[in-house]
Amino acid sequence: MAAALAGSACDQSVVIGARYCSEPADDSDAGGGDLPEAGASALDATVNVATVALPWSTGFEEGFCDYRFPMGFCRTRGSGSYRIVTSPVHSGRYAAAFSVNSAIDGGSEARCAVQGAFPDAAYYSAYYFIPEPTQNPQTPPPAGVWNLFHFQDPPPSTDYMWDLSLLTRSDGGPLQAVIYDFQSHLSSSDSTYFIPVGQWFHLEVYFKRAADNSGVLRLWIDGNLQPDLTGMPTDDTTANPRQWLVGNWANGLIPPVSTIYVDDVAIGLDP
Repeated sequence: MAAALAGSACDQSVVIGARYCSEPADDSDAGGGDLPEAGASALDATVNVATVALPWSTGFEEGFCDYRFPMGFCRTRGSGSYRIVTSPVHSGRYAAAFSVNSAIDGGSEARCAVQGAFPDAAYYSAYYFIPEPTQNPQTPPPAGVWNLFHFQDPPPSTDYMWDLSLLTRSDGGPLQAVIYDFQSHLSSSDSTYFIPVGQWFHLEVYFKRAADNSGVLRLWIDGNLQPDLTGMPTDDTTANPRQWLVGNWANGLIPPVSTIYVDDVAIGLDP
């Protein structure tokens, strides 16, 4: 899904699909305040990006306008796509649908990112809806991934912080959430709570960035505390900028084509 800049210099509304951004675009920004074309490269780490103003949230009521470049972007890879839908919706009138074909070699992606200077500690959350049973039978991340949250350095760096992904149990049972920390190379999950299918569920992560052993990663699923990783490095630096990606990235799913729905994405200093 490509975004388009509408009108002349006197009319700076940003058109994303059939949705308009109510705030004017800034022509001094790269892309004129517009989203990059689908599949475009993300922001280079050398670019100075402002502090992410918290609390930040989007319910997709203005399409993908809250992900306007340079403070955000949406991208696709490997036949991935994203669009605004009216059903299913967690709140308001709209939600976002992220579709992938995980049979493509190297995986398929449809995700949106917030980028900039993040606080050392914050809560990151979103509502997800998985419409049908799907298996991810591969090994735990990062080898086989059905990823919902991802935190990283901007390119050209390949420095990753953590993932929140889904994995099928070894006995073929329901999906469970797995946090993978790239600094410690540890994955953690709690098999007592499974990801529901056909209904909205809430994911919330408390992420305290630290290059020493004061780092914290905590996950709540529908308010239930699941992996609680403390006393370890969670970032190799507290420098900025950073990127937080939400959406759908997968390889090796059964069935291979997956659409998941996202609504009410938020970042805050409080839960």
